[in-house]
Amino acid sequence: MVIFSGEHAYISASWYAKQNIASTWNYRAVHAKGVVRFLDDEGLYNILVNLTNHFEGTAESPAAVKYMSAEYVKENMKAIVGFEIELTAIQHVFKLSQNRDEVSKKQIIEQLGSDNLVE
Repeated sequence: MVIFSGEHAYISASWYAKQNIASTWNYRAVHAKGVVRFLDDEGLYNILVNLTNHFEGTAESPAAVKYMSAEYVKENMKAIVGFEIELTAIQHVFKLSQNRDEVSKKQIIEQLGSDNLVE
């Protein structure tokens, strides 16, 4: 199983319209089950090239992998584990205060978007 986690944040009960209930944690996660195959350096390199070209919009972007030094790419690839997964099951959990009233949802969104959150 591979777990992909997304955004997450503490949600203070002080942000709710109704008081005297517990604070919570909102999060997103996907659990992918299947057969995992780890990639060798060539496979990882090819994925990096393809992903960069895709998100840059062109293989000719100055940020394309082909314009990076081989030493730089090799050194940074050490920090990446490349893999492919043949899915047999996939589940997601998005706990995003769905059970709150509209006023509380609006206040949660405003608080999460404010600059007064501690990082």
